[in-house]
Amino acid sequence: MALVPAAWALEPVGVAESEQPFLVEGDPAPGNATLLTGEAVSSAVLPLRVRLARGHSVTLGPGSQARFAGDLVHFDGVSAAFQAAAGQVLTVEIGALRFRTAPGGGGAIYADRPGVAAAWAVGSPLEVSNGSHEPITLSPGEAAAFSVERGELQVEAERAPIEIARIQIRQLKHVEQLAATRPAVRPRVEDLLNRLAEGSGGLFRFGAGDQQEAIGVDPARLLEVAFEVHRQLLTYAWADAGCGSPDCINRKRVQRPVDFGGWSAAAPLPRSGCALCRRAGLGVPGETGAVE
Repeated sequence: MALVPAAWALEPVGVAESEQPFLVEGDPAPGNATLLTGEAVSSAVLPLRVRLARGHSVTLGPGSQARFAGDLVHFDGVSAAFQAAAGQVLTVEIGALRFRTAPGGGGAIYADRPGVAAAWAVGSPLEVSNGSHEPITLSPGEAAAFSVERGELQVEAERAPIEIARIQIRQLKHVEQLAATRPAVRPRVEDLLNRLAEGSGGLFRFGAGDQQEAIGVDPARLLEVAFEVHRQLLTYAWADAGCGSPDCINRKRVQRPVDFGGWSAAAPLPRSGCALCRRAGLGVPGETGAVE
């Protein structure tokens, strides 16, 4: 169980939901769960969306974790997109860094190592501080990487696109695990990876034959590409189980957010998919309401 500060009441703070099971305090939650103040919620391979009682919304990217208390988010990494409720502010803390939205504003944070976080101001200004100095304000659309050294806030604007793209690549490789049972996931992931490779001027390359020199990173271009990948990573219907064939039952989206590892004796046998899915050994839900 989490160590919750005494000032925090153990009361419902919001609702979490995902297209696959996730963890609350290390215990599996099927597809949605009510969160208590201070509980750690962790996403798995797919994004996880949290709607807070005060009206804020937070989306955790693959492999991320956070705790919630009113207008405060304690973020442990790896990525989070957040939107404050109208007329309210939302503060996200990660280590010594604090990110505070404008009223009704939003932002995104990427951090997969201690002491370094890259942040975007999405649609409105975002204040960044380490609690001991005047905050630095990111203008709408701006991004920067932040760290704290000897109590001083360090800002590196050109590092942000590289940090964000690098972490997105790690998350996309995480999502690619779904391709074992959902073949259509792989080409989608590869498309987003290739966009990041092109946007980085060759810094991020994929494939054994890629031996050419990188042509140099244009931070503005890479940030533009990373923002689009960020949007698609968090909003794409990854639970679509199909292979792309219009006559395959697997093209339909799974309604229930839980993936079942096997079939019980009481469950009906799965229906056949298309030839490609049958050859791939792809199991599909049966006549139990699991598909649209």
